[in-house]
Parts: sequence; C-alpha cells; structure tokens
Amino acid sequence: MYAIELVNLNFGYVEDKPILKNLNLKLTPNKYICIVGHNGSGKSTLSKLLIGLVKPWSGKIKVAGIELNDENYKKVLHKLGLVFQNPDSQFIRLTAEDDIAFGLENRNVPRILIRKIIDHVSKFMNIEPLLQVNSSLLSGGEKQKVCIASILALNPDIIIFDESTSMLDVNSKDDLLKIMRSLVKDQKKTVISITHDMEELLVADELVLLKDGTILAHGDPKEILKDEELLKTSNLDFPFIYCLANSLKAKGVKIPEFDDEEDLIKKLSNI
Repeated sequence: MYAIELVNLNFGYVEDKPILKNLNLKLTPNKYICIVGHNGSGKSTLSKLLIGLVKPWSGKIKVAGIELNDENYKKVLHKLGLVFQNPDSQFIRLTAEDDIAFGLENRNVPRILIRKIIDHVSKFMNIEPLLQVNSSLLSGGEKQKVCIASILALNPDIIIFDESTSMLDVNSKDDLLKIMRSLVKDQKKTVISITHDMEELLVADELVLLKDGTILAHGDPKEILKDEELLKTSNLDFPFIYCLANSLKAKGVKIPEFDDEEDLIKKLSNI
C-alpha cells in the first residue's frame, strides 16, 4: 500500500487550462519525499488537491489506499497533516499549549489524555518552555515548531510541508529539516515536502520533479541530480554541491561518488 497514489489526475482552475496533466504517482510510506518544480509547475496546487481543498477534474487520489472523495473525506483527512508556508495562518488561540489542544478538543479527546499528548509532542519538538508564551511573541521558527506539534498531536500518518522553510532564517530552516528527518526516522511518518529549496533535496529519500503540470522524474534524488540535461529542462538550479562538483570536473578533477557536502569534502581531501 502506498502513502499517496495518484491515478490519471487532472486539474485546473480555469476550464480548458489544466495545471496538472494526467499525473500518475506512487509515493512510498515512511519516507522523506521532496516535490520540486519552478514557479507555475503545479506543486502547490498538488498540495491543495491532496488535502481536499480543491477537487480534481478527473482521476483519483488515494491516501493509504483510501480514495479521497466526499464519502471518505473525513477518514482520509485524519491520515494527513499540512504545515503551511506562513505559520501565522495556522494559529488559532493565544498560547502554544491552547493551540495544540484545539484540534484534540474538536475530536472530543478526554482532557486527561489531551494533557498527556501535549506533554509528549512538546517534548519531542523541544517546545516545553514555549507552551504558555503568547504566540505573538514567538519567532518564525518557534511558531513553525508549534504548528508541527499541533499536527503531531493528531497523529496523522502523512505530513505535508508546503514551502515551510521559505520564511525561515538559516538556523530555523536547518532545525526544521532535522525535525522532518526525525519525523520519518523516529516517528515513522511519511513526510512530503513541497519545496523550492534545491539544497533540501540532498537529504530526501525520494524526489518528484514537476514541470508545467507533468512529472519529469521520480526517484533517488542523487541519481536525478546527476542528470544535467534533465535539470536544465526543468529550469531549476543545481544544489551548490553539484555546481561545485561539475566545476571541478570541467577543470579535470576526478570527482568520486558522494552523499553530501561533508562526504565530498572528505573524499576530495584524500585525493
């Protein structure tokens, strides 16, 4: 069973102007998956379809084997969580603790269990000192952590991050990427990151490359990022580490296989 399966999916906002065109995609559970593409490629529209904000023109969306439709809508949504680009858009109450409790209260979770869940997710997200702080006093990175804690409290199988690093400073972005990896490794979640950040692809398990509403590639990020012609076709920039490797190759330096920046630097130092 796949975390997400798209079958012949078509959608657009204006008649006869499709944004997503006959998408077929199968995403493996318990993986960190990046969906990337230039502006207008359809990646943010795809996130709206996945959580049911808009309905496809045709085709099917399956979440953990359950088709997303009017009949199964609530059942499917219980399996999904979405972290928006702007964390302010997800705050409802005055403090972090009250915000985490909000979704649980809507599901009629007993108060004593709500307390245990808040304690558990706040410890995992390392936000215990922030629970009683007014949300207006939190930094962007802190707000994003509270939003993730609110979603974790509902225990979805799949968490979608829609451009969630784009408004963060470098340190907060690095923290968020570590959290996303930990969600997969420690919490056994499926993380789908819809992103414009090419450096993020280096830590993903799978990469989906979109262009003009179609899938150009899906697979191992390291293999896809080696394909210079494919990336040129997609109108995307290489991650810095691949730009460096290609520049060195052009100067006659033999570049070994590498996993990340640290690995490349270590191997180059031994040449």
